Amino acid sequence: MMSQLSDPLFSALLSLGAALSTLLTVNGDEPRFYCGELRYEAKKHIRMQEGTFECWFKLGMPPADFHIGDGSSRRMLVFLSLTFAPTKNTKDRELPDFLTLKYANLREKNGLKVVVNDTLVKKMTLDQEELNWEADTWYHLAFTWKQQHGQWTLQWFINGKLRKTCQTDEPGTFTALPAKTIIRIGRVQSSTKETKFDSGGIGAIDEFRISSRVRSPEEIRQAMTKGMTTDEATLLHETFAKVRISRKKWSRSAFKSLMRRKNDLPSNGSTRPEKGDKGEFYGPVRWVDGRKSGDRAVAFFVKP
Repeated sequence: MMSQLSDPLFSALLSLGAALSTLLTVNGDEPRFYCGELRYEAKKHIRMQEGTFECWFKLGMPPADFHIGDGSSRRMLVFLSLTFAPTKNTKDRELPDFLTLKYANLREKNGLKVVVNDTLVKKMTLDQEELNWEADTWYHLAFTWKQQHGQWTLQWFINGKLRKTCQTDEPGTFTALPAKTIIRIGRVQSSTKETKFDSGGIGAIDEFRISSRVRSPEEIRQAMTKGMTTDEATLLHETFAKVRISRKKWSRSAFKSLMRRKNDLPSNGSTRPEKGDKGEFYGPVRWVDGRKSGDRAVAFFVKP
């Protein structure tokens, strides 16, 4: 045993394990990132029966560095989530997932995942090995859904190309969203029983659009190459051209105060979309350069 402990390879493995255990933290127990999110009322902005979600995004850290180690689910970046707001009596992990699109770690694998009606649609998972996404690179993402007679038709498009599609009855029939349902962009999740708000928003969004119908492949390609437009099918179109961020700088004492919160993130400004009602920011968000020169995007995380 003593010879094993002195072996250079064994020591290197111990060092690697220690590095992985603290990969998402600073100073051992302080989160590496603090995440925020954006919320809209769902009622007028999305239909569960049929629709399309499109966005320009970039990841805030290399996928290879996003590792949790204990096999539990962890969300790096939530593009869209239909659920409720957390309360002091209900933690985020206990809330329903009516529809969630996310890049997440599940059982030691990173990838693009879909949850419909609290059901992970495994047929629609795209692993990182297939995606080859990198940090700080802008990608165009589109997802379409249509529900008919209990059957769901789902599609993923990346950079204008169809990457995955399936038909499934696994999520079951969904009639209407409950009255208090909200749209959450960058849905924040604490990775532990303590509130740390360190997951769910590690990335930036430049623009997004939600439509009332399934967009054709040609429309999705046009949106990527020529830009998203507002038309009769557009329910919500956000360009972040009219944004007010209340808190632009966060001190360490502010982060510690954030960690002591028992339920929800503090309000932090608002945005007026090109079409749709205003959205509200919660928790740490900040400006970053957009995909085009002179444009601005919103990053849903800050570093302590």
